[in-house]
Amino acid sequence: MGGNKQKTKLPADFANSKDWHEASQYYDQYMETRKVHKKRNWKRIVIYIITLSFILCFSLSGWFYLERVSSAEYTAQKFEKAIKEQDVSKLSELLVFPHDSQSFNASQANHMIDYYKKHSGEFVSTVGYLRSSSGIKEERNPDYFIHMNKSGKKWGIFDDYSIELDASRITVQSAAKGVFLYLNDEHIGKLETNGVFAIEGITPGEHVLKGVVNSGEKKYEEIISLNTYQNFDEPLSLKFEELSIVNRKKFLEEDLEEEITEAVHTHSKEYILALESKDIGEFNIMKNESYLERAEKSIVEMKELGQSYEGEIKEIGFDLGSLDFSYDNKRDIYQSNITVSLTFNSGYYLDGDSPDHALRAKNTYYWDYEFTYDENDQHWYITSGTPLTDYQTDNMDVIKF
Repeated sequence: MGGNKQKTKLPADFANSKDWHEASQYYDQYMETRKVHKKRNWKRIVIYIITLSFILCFSLSGWFYLERVSSAEYTAQKFEKAIKEQDVSKLSELLVFPHDSQSFNASQANHMIDYYKKHSGEFVSTVGYLRSSSGIKEERNPDYFIHMNKSGKKWGIFDDYSIELDASRITVQSAAKGVFLYLNDEHIGKLETNGVFAIEGITPGEHVLKGVVNSGEKKYEEIISLNTYQNFDEPLSLKFEELSIVNRKKFLEEDLEEEITEAVHTHSKEYILALESKDIGEFNIMKNESYLERAEKSIVEMKELGQSYEGEIKEIGFDLGSLDFSYDNKRDIYQSNITVSLTFNSGYYLDGDSPDHALRAKNTYYWDYEFTYDENDQHWYITSGTPLTDYQTDNMDVIKF
């Protein structure tokens, strides 16, 4: 047993042995390999950090860029640049005109550029308004015809803005009958005698309005160049100066009887109203100065006597056989005459009393009225009157009330 016993190695023995030498070499290799792997891991980490930094910077830059180019201020800058550089194509693409009747084209863009070149102060004010606008329709300033409009979302994230134009509105009138209207050579409607035609949905800028009247086999045209940047508080008038006096007379004669009888009826009501209210200002159809002076004198006397007037029109007789129509070449006016009878049931009573106390009486007055046609108002007014005792013909039309 003592011969098979293995000798225990001491640390000093192991250090001088071949095993220790091999173990030392393996450890050095292990440590060297570990250093290499550790170095490689740090390189990967650095590469990852740099890559992520680039991605983050690029994403943030892209975000801020997309946010800027989709902002209201940037849209306003594009509008300002297009005007200053006179870029017609860019301007026509940038502006939105939400109406089916017309579109904002290159021609209209040219008109807008010319307008702002001549009105630099308004251009600066408009750009400032667009820059500060929220794009909400309810907050638009009616002093401007161009607005920033928030139209939704771009790319599903950013607000999308556009510049929207208000539509203009123009009214047209003419004394001629049956005027066919054309805007920029496109038929838009028909204007009847003394009527007013409203043209809606017009793009801002210059337009050409044409009126056409057919009289027999002859055609008359009048063309008006208009600019919606100007204010049109009053309707545009198509006068058709080329129409002969004979044709204009014919137009007026067609509705003469109806318009004259209506004017007489209106005057009779104004007569009662003026005396009842003791106000000469109630007369509108009557333009004869001497008649108005006598009426005013009667009102003054009523006030001095403490009287009031109460009356009603009972009957108006029209001597249609006396109806006359003429044209005064020297004064360039149209005139008409007619004999009428006015029957009133009226009376006076003292101020403070009830109108029921008025001593009424029925009285009939005969007048030969002279009417003059006002081209501006397109209305017949009484400019003279001669008292008569009876009608002049038997061709009568009597209206009872």
